[in-house]
Amino acid sequence: MRFVFQRCRSSPLVVLVCALAACGQDPVEPVSTASGIEISVSVDRDSVRGGDTLIATVAATNTGRRPVVLHGETGCRPILAVQVLAPGDSVWRGPPGVGVCFNRGRPPPGLRFEAGETLAIDTAWVAVRPLDGPVLAPGSYRLRGVIAVVRDSPKSDPVDVRVLPNLRLTLQAENGRVGPWDRVRVRATVTNLSSRRVTVPALDSCRFGLWVRRGGEVITRLTGCPLETREVQLPPGGEVEREFAWVSGPTGRYTLVGHLAAGRVQPSVRAELPLEVRP
Repeated sequence: MRFVFQRCRSSPLVVLVCALAACGQDPVEPVSTASGIEISVSVDRDSVRGGDTLIATVAATNTGRRPVVLHGETGCRPILAVQVLAPGDSVWRGPPGVGVCFNRGRPPPGLRFEAGETLAIDTAWVAVRPLDGPVLAPGSYRLRGVIAVVRDSPKSDPVDVRVLPNLRLTLQAENGRVGPWDRVRVRATVTNLSSRRVTVPALDSCRFGLWVRRGGEVITRLTGCPLETREVQLPPGGEVEREFAWVSGPTGRYTLVGHLAAGRVQPSVRAELPLEVRP
C-alpha cells in the first residue's frame, strides 16, 4: 500500500501524522458531519488487469468559512478512503486509505482542514476481491472517494475503471464444412494476456469443461474429470492448447461451449463457437 500526502492551499504544507507514538497536541472534539467538505477522486489509468494495481487519488476540500477537524478512532482507521462499486451497484470498501494512528488511551490528533484547504492522498487499489480474495472478474467497476470516519459522508462522483481479462480462451473447429455424423476436430487454446507468469489448470483437468449445446440443451460433453489435476505455467503471451473430437449429429445449429475455472488468475474464462451442420 502506498500513501502520498499533499496539503494544498496557497503553498504545500506538511501533514502531521502521529504514528504509534505520543502526540503533544491537545485533543480536539471530533465533528460528526462533514458539511462544506467536497470529495473528488481520480485514477492514473482507466483500465487495469485483474490483480494489477492502479493509483487512486482522493481529495477533500474544505469549502466552508471555518476550520473542520476530522478524527479517526482508537488504533488506525482511514479518514479518506476509496469505495468500489461492482456491477449491480454492490459496494465494498477499497484500500485502507489514509488514517491517523495513536497509542491506546490517547485521543486521536485528527486532521484539521483550514477554510479553502485541500488534502489529497494517493492510495494503491489492487483489482482483487476484498480480504485478499481472487482477482476481479473482467468488467466495468466504479471507484468513489469518501470520508471514512463521518457517518453519511459526502461522496465523490464515481470514476469508471475497466478490469481487463488475464486469460483468453478460444475454440476453433478444424473442419471447414460440417456434415451430419462427421468427425469434427476442435482445438481449445488458452492465452496469457497479462504481463506476468501465471499458473493455470491444464486442459485435461477437471477445471476445464467443453460441451456441445443445441437449442439451449447440453447434448454431449467432450471432457471428463480425471482424479489428478495438472497445472501449467504460462509466460506473458504464452499459450496452452488441446485438441478434442466431436461426432456431429443431424443437420441444425449447434454451439460448442468451453469453460476454464482458473482460480486466482481469473475466476471464470468462457468461450463459445457456433457451428452449423449442413447436409
